[in-house]
Amino acid sequence: MHHLSQEHSKSSHWIATWTASTQPLWGEELPFPNNMAALSGQQTVALRLRVSLGGKRLRLLFSNEYGTQPLILGPVSVALGSNTQKHQTLLFSAQPQAVIAAGKTLLSDPLELDIPDLASLFVRFYLPQRCPVSSFHWDTRRTVTLLPGNQTLVEHVDSCTGTEITALPVLSAAWVETSTNRSVVAVIGDSLVDGNGVSIDSDQRWTDHLAKHLVPHGVAVVNAGQSGSRLRQNGIGISAKIRFERDVLNVPGIRLGILQVGLNDLGWPGTSLEPDTAPPSAAVLITAYQDLIAQAHAKHIPLVGLTLTPFKGAFGGSPFDAFFTPEKEAIRQALNTWMRSSQEFDALIDLDTLLRDPQDPQRLRAALDVGDHLHPHNHGNQLIAESISIKTLLSLLQRSEITA
Repeated sequence: MHHLSQEHSKSSHWIATWTASTQPLWGEELPFPNNMAALSGQQTVALRLRVSLGGKRLRLLFSNEYGTQPLILGPVSVALGSNTQKHQTLLFSAQPQAVIAAGKTLLSDPLELDIPDLASLFVRFYLPQRCPVSSFHWDTRRTVTLLPGNQTLVEHVDSCTGTEITALPVLSAAWVETSTNRSVVAVIGDSLVDGNGVSIDSDQRWTDHLAKHLVPHGVAVVNAGQSGSRLRQNGIGISAKIRFERDVLNVPGIRLGILQVGLNDLGWPGTSLEPDTAPPSAAVLITAYQDLIAQAHAKHIPLVGLTLTPFKGAFGGSPFDAFFTPEKEAIRQALNTWMRSSQEFDALIDLDTLLRDPQDPQRLRAALDVGDHLHPHNHGNQLIAESISIKTLLSLLQRSEITA
């Protein structure tokens, strides 16, 4: 955690308004391309991100958490509202560039910038080194452009000279300074949180819609999804168990957590990724859920759970077609029954009931299926957000503020 108490006034504090959960870069050990091959150094990384709550000052957080050597971060610039607006430079200890130590993160100095709620922020940062970047976010659901050279302050960037990818290196969060009565909901999970199935650059993830519903109440929503992430074990991402403290409990301004994870714990064992592994039992996964609930409650943070969604037919005909089996379905049903009956989560969002096919409850409803029998499309994500009781979330947030 970064200690900012000297910079806080009694009327304002720093909160996270956007996050991209950092994970380690993988190589050929996984059959999925990491989408980072075009990042070769001496390039400007450019992207648009949408903040949740706005504020009067901005800080950006950069990560070298999984690096084994220092990473040079060149100039960083931001523009508000349009990429054609004049970009302003962010500093690090009053300097235009910095070194991020191996295994560490680096927070920029505050930049005076009046940012409206739900505004688009255009960020550019220069990576001068020709060395591997080890910390990234695999699936941003937005276009990230790699431009040759340092173009952080170029007025009219020719995007045709760049290479477009959908992975994001190094940048992991945006913080804003705002009034003390504003707070944060952090949503941690797998590809269903990360937005797999949603159109690129559309801001149509269900967490994006939830932000629109909560921002008028002074509440930011940050997305800590990692496609492929599991509850207990690392693999295509870092497990929720390992990153829960970073991505939920230590998020600046946190008052409420939402947890959606567990289906990959069932799905990956027995596929070509883990051919000799059996899925964990319901009891083992329940213990892992209970541990995260206890961690949240120890910090007076309520935790909302989500039932596991139908997945019959997922990856059918592929090397991963054992992702679904009747045995795994039985474990999913047992987990959902526990979630509904135990009341150990402070509230429950029943995605299983919402998304399942009434004629075949083990399957995702065809009208909401992006086509892989696992992920909902844009409208399906909107439906998820609309099903969430804002009244319940606000009640939990109020309880959190009273007990904190």
